[in-house]
Amino acid sequence: GARARERLVAQLAGDVPVALAAAGALGRCGELADVEALLDYTKGMFVDAELKRAAREAITVIQSRAGGDAGRLSLVAAEQHGALSLAAASGTDPEPADD
Repeated sequence: GARARERLVAQLAGDVPVALAAAGALGRCGELADVEALLDYTKGMFVDAELKRAAREAITVIQSRAGGDAGRLSLVAAEQHGALSLAAASGTDPEPADD
């Protein structure tokens, strides 16, 4: 549950073997809310290269499980400018979100 994921996120700051295991576990059970914490471990000179790879992989797995594509944009009709649209799970045209 949420508490277990919080513990895994905290373990990302530990020794590299522990952080690698935590990143892998987050890839298997993490949620979109955990991506932000993982992002911190995908860059920087002092982050282990293997941990960067594991964090990126976990983010990819979490996002694909959630059905989202990072950075995906859609064009909308002019009368819908400024509206938020949610992509359908099937990959079809997005439906406008409720205001």
